[in-house]
Amino acid sequence: MTTSYFDEDEFFQANVLNQIFLILDEFSTSHSFTFSEQSSQSLAIHLAMAVDRIQKLNPIEEMMLPSIDMSLTSQFQNAKNLQAMIENSFHILIPDSEINYIQLHLISAQNQIN
Repeated sequence: MTTSYFDEDEFFQANVLNQIFLILDEFSTSHSFTFSEQSSQSLAIHLAMAVDRIQKLNPIEEMMLPSIDMSLTSQFQNAKNLQAMIENSFHILIPDSEINYIQLHLISAQNQIN
């Protein structure tokens, strides 16, 4: 018998995850960005949970991240571009606190490929 640690309502819908994967494919093509399978899955799950939280009016609170100027890191503009794609697709506004997490996923993805 398998025990679930989450209520069914806490899981994001499969169609949201599928749409996120399509957005990541489009992003990858239009921005010449390569994801490993693991980094793509990790970012897609994070984004699907973020979309779900935002749609339920429960966005993530900003947490303390390392004290670096995120606007100076290599993936800041890519994170902003991906933010816009998701906002347009889901008709939501992604708070700036999510940008840092998206950017960290993109940096990690870039490091896995290089």
